[in-house]
Amino acid sequence: MDKIESWKKKFPVSKEEFEKERAEDRNIQENYLEKLGELSKKTDRAISEVQQIENHIKQIEDCQKQIDKDTVNCGDKISGLKNEMQAILDAEHTMAQMLSDQFEDLKRLPAIEKHCIDVIHNRADRLEEAICRLTPNSLLSFEISLAEHCNLNCKGCDHFSPIAEKEFPDTDQLCHDFERMNELFGARIYQIHLVGGEPLLNPDIQRILIMTRSAFPKAVIDITTNGTLLLKQPQEFWDICRDYHIVIRPTKYPIAFDYDAAQKLAEINSVTYHYFGNTGTVTKKFAKFPLDKSGEQDPKRSFISCYRANKCIQLINGRLYTCTVAPNIRHFNKAFQATLEESEYDYIDIYKAKSAQEIFDFLARPIPFCRYCMPRRTIWDQPWKVSDRTEEEWV
Repeated sequence: MDKIESWKKKFPVSKEEFEKERAEDRNIQENYLEKLGELSKKTDRAISEVQQIENHIKQIEDCQKQIDKDTVNCGDKISGLKNEMQAILDAEHTMAQMLSDQFEDLKRLPAIEKHCIDVIHNRADRLEEAICRLTPNSLLSFEISLAEHCNLNCKGCDHFSPIAEKEFPDTDQLCHDFERMNELFGARIYQIHLVGGEPLLNPDIQRILIMTRSAFPKAVIDITTNGTLLLKQPQEFWDICRDYHIVIRPTKYPIAFDYDAAQKLAEINSVTYHYFGNTGTVTKKFAKFPLDKSGEQDPKRSFISCYRANKCIQLINGRLYTCTVAPNIRHFNKAFQATLEESEYDYIDIYKAKSAQEIFDFLARPIPFCRYCMPRRTIWDQPWKVSDRTEEEWV
């Protein structure tokens, strides 16, 4: 109370003024409270809006996270799709290549078919030849060597002429052999080849030609020659060939010799002249017929596969051989100190044989010497050349 009185003395105010001031203060306070209320409401609204914004930001963040996650998933899916597309493209490329290859195969079908037919025909021919070799003949073609040596000496000659010493058959022995062959076979002898070596080296060839024709009047008789001595033959030789119907059958070698001149000379003398095989139009080739010095081959298999067996039959000193290798192996043995054995079972003695059929049967069977031959390893179509006289040409 004292303080109020003291305050009144210090600040003298009337009651009315005081009440007025209090009223004004209350108004100010009310206004302040009102504004404070409004501010509080605005603050609440601001807080609410901030919360909404924060919620929106969170939603945006969540959306961004989902987008990022979806982007990663989409990237994986896109990568997977790319891989699948590449796999499809690779498969299509492979399929296209396969189709292209198949198309190329289809284009090759005619050639393949022809090759298959050729193989079948070749095998059929070989089978037919094998059957022919094992089937006794009813007619006989054989050859006689008029000279063991040769003036040309082809590499790998299956008569071994390049390494053979100078040698001719005994003409009187030939005469006896011809008589015996005529007794056994008569008209069943249809072809005789006078061979070598080089048959024109034989100084007694004119007598042999007459003797051969006299013994075999119906057979085809030819001189199988390299032809290089034809232009040196006397007129009497050509007369005998014409009168006794002897055929000149040269092999045309790739050498410096005028074969046309020899053919012309034969035509002038009315002597039949035709080339051995296809050598008249095709360059002569060399074939290697390898020997097995150990003698470990199957004789029957060798015989069946050998084009000479029961075909290139040779008569020498009263003996008939089913091929030309066995009777001439002596030249190889002597030249290279080899021991390929030729036995009495490799030939048939025409003076001991009781009939032509016995001989035909023998010639259609393998002989022990077949164990030395490897016909399946024959090397065909080698360039022709003169022999080097080395053992490797025959083994």
